[in-house]
Amino acid sequence: MGIGESEAKAFWLAFLLSLKERGLEGVKLVISDSHSGLKAAIQQVFCADR
Repeated sequence: MGIGESEAKAFWLAFLLSLKERGLEGVKLVISDSHSGLKAAIQQVFCADR
């Protein structure tokens, strides 16, 4: 769980990177709403194909 001031890409990027630093790997599916900041962070951190 994370608390941020907004749902901007910067928050999601930091949150997802912290998960990777704690050992998250092998992500194959992420389900989200269509929030552009979240989608961009997911793509950047997990090298996702859309």
